[in-house]
Amino acid sequence: MKINNKRLLLLLLFIIYYLFFYLFIYYLFFLFIFNLFLF
Repeated sequence: MKINNKRLLLLLLFIIYYLFFYLFIYYLFFLFIFNLFLF
């Protein structure tokens, strides 16, 4: 049970890191497009 919980926690952490990574990329992409439209 503890091993399963640890594995689940690791998976959750991995998913959270991936979400933050993708959010960061989308944010940069949005800024890039916004700057293109602005200038």
